[in-house]
Amino acid sequence: MYNYPGGSPKLLTVRPDQIKVFEDALREDFEERLFNHLRQSLPEGRSEVWLQGQITRGIREASDCDIHSERDIAAFVEATCAALGGFPEGPLPRQALAILRSYGADARVKIERYRTWAVESKTPADESAA
Repeated sequence: MYNYPGGSPKLLTVRPDQIKVFEDALREDFEERLFNHLRQSLPEGRSEVWLQGQITRGIREASDCDIHSERDIAAFVEATCAALGGFPEGPLPRQALAILRSYGADARVKIERYRTWAVESKTPADESAA
């Protein structure tokens, strides 16, 4: 065992406000990367304000559905924007919530089921409005 000069080693103490700064920076970085990805992968014609609103709503909805990894959140937002043309004005449809809030289901399984539901639930009227 190593004997540290002067006693035990000094531990780094990180205060909660410092952790918050790091969390905010990581979230902003994720949002920017997701914004750039969606801007390239989705059809043109959507404003930056609309896209940022979709990302903000998607992060909130994902958290409510116990979806937390960047990969899963990005897949959720992309599926919603690509297949449904974005989040609805009100809450997500009951069928979507039943899939996304499936107790005990892995987040990736929920996202894949949601993506399948979203593609299948898109109607011809939805396609002409996009």
